[in-house]
Amino acid sequence: MISRSRLSPRFLKTSLALLCSALVTHCSAPRPTLNSDLILQKFGSYGVQVLSQSGSVRVSNLFSGQASDSVTRTFAVVKFDEQLPQALQAPHQKILAGGSLGATLSDHGWKLAKRTLQHSATMATPRLARMMNIAVGTPLATHVYALSVKADNVNVHYALIAEIHHPAHLTDVESKQRFPTETENDRRNGNHSHPSLEELHKHVKSELRKP
Repeated sequence: MISRSRLSPRFLKTSLALLCSALVTHCSAPRPTLNSDLILQKFGSYGVQVLSQSGSVRVSNLFSGQASDSVTRTFAVVKFDEQLPQALQAPHQKILAGGSLGATLSDHGWKLAKRTLQHSATMATPRLARMMNIAVGTPLATHVYALSVKADNVNVHYALIAEIHHPAHLTDVESKQRFPTETENDRRNGNHSHPSLEELHKHVKSELRKP
């Protein structure tokens, strides 16, 4: 004869509540904090202005404040992958039309993953100094990373991005803490590099030379 143990109604009710809570937490897990979120939290406002866009390269100004008194918090140069799958075209077209990159991808259900390639310091050029309302020559934390996105069974490289941050937004130390570099094993295997990295650097230098 098979013995059957009887579970108390109280035990079943508690177990069911825990299961429902776990399912809700899993299904409604918040998206990771984006750079746009950080700017909004720190400075009370956020906006994005596309400064130039040509082919697969976009230069944008992530700022706080309004029109006449806006301050650039991140100066970003993006090199998009030139062979994106069809599944990415809807959010990608919105981004090309001026949408905030991370927020647009997240809102369309894509999970973002950043792989840090480089940390460095960029001296504020006259252009950056004017946009950030700081002195020329101020050292600015610069973070270069590869952005990949994932949804369902699609996992692809989306873009290479160089972000130059206002010192009140992210210092070099804060940037390195928030976006750790690759492990020594990754560096030995060449995972800190990317075939389009040199091209991205050329675009950044070109933008920084502009008046």
